[in-house]
Amino acid sequence: ARGPLKRAGLHSASCEERSFGGVHFGPHFQARARALYAGGSKSLQVITDFDQTLTTYLGADGRRGDECHGVLLSHLDADAVPGLGTSAWVYLQEVERLYCEGDYAKLGAYSEQLIKQFNITGDLVEWWFHTYQQVAAQFRLWEHVGPCIERSNVRLREGVAETFAWVQAHDVPMLVVSAGLRQVLLGILQARDCCLPSCATVVTNDLRESAVTVSDKSKHAALSFAPESHHAATECRTCVLLLGDKTTDLASAEGLSSDCIVLSVCFLAAGLKDGREPTAEEIQEKLQHFDVVLTNDASMRFVNLLLRNIAHGCEASPYLV
Repeated sequence: ARGPLKRAGLHSASCEERSFGGVHFGPHFQARARALYAGGSKSLQVITDFDQTLTTYLGADGRRGDECHGVLLSHLDADAVPGLGTSAWVYLQEVERLYCEGDYAKLGAYSEQLIKQFNITGDLVEWWFHTYQQVAAQFRLWEHVGPCIERSNVRLREGVAETFAWVQAHDVPMLVVSAGLRQVLLGILQARDCCLPSCATVVTNDLRESAVTVSDKSKHAALSFAPESHHAATECRTCVLLLGDKTTDLASAEGLSSDCIVLSVCFLAAGLKDGREPTAEEIQEKLQHFDVVLTNDASMRFVNLLLRNIAHGCEASPYLV
């Protein structure tokens, strides 16, 4: 390898699936990486998820890290908000607890109880998100975000600040698409002294609104929620770097023009809860959808190397060693 590739610790390889120290490549990576290199930063746009993508799966205390909704559910004293403790909030908390503990048998039984109690005819997950929004708006829960973040174990991935700095320096449009909560998402970044680039747009839910804007099932419509300023900024940018942790995050690219080339990176959480390495099958399942799979609660190092090489306009394909 020569030039920026060598300096970055990357080298070129053939286009079959490869793995290097927790970085696993799909068969289309090389061609898509070359396209992004050829386009350079002037042709690039970035689309990213937030929870467990820009944040880690494991929190600062070594336990599963809080996601946006969980920050309030786990750290807000319901008795401190008049009426909240007798609202549907308590049911949302129990669902969150069972889900985070991975007690799916009890979660299934409790879900059946809720379906009967509230006469839920549609999807329970959708009911959960809609009920959360309604309760949050009714009890002004955005006023309690700050102290809950202080008590939370949520942790940004190492290198996120460098990612944001690169995006800012190269004026690359970034779209953050999250099924989380605006006040919590921005509060986490502020509390960790890691503010979004000025060229970033956030499409997510707002605690002040009783309706759900973004859920995992509606991420395909994310671009339609973005303001006109974002569409104007990305009009001639046909190279896309997409970051996520689950396949539903890929839906955020729907609505892009047909000439766009999307290179996708997955932060795989499989095995982390049990303290084990992900299985080959778990990695291969994600490689059916993503171009790169990063394991072991990876930092942003690979992403930052990729961005650095895009800025250099490298012609070869990077494989981390």
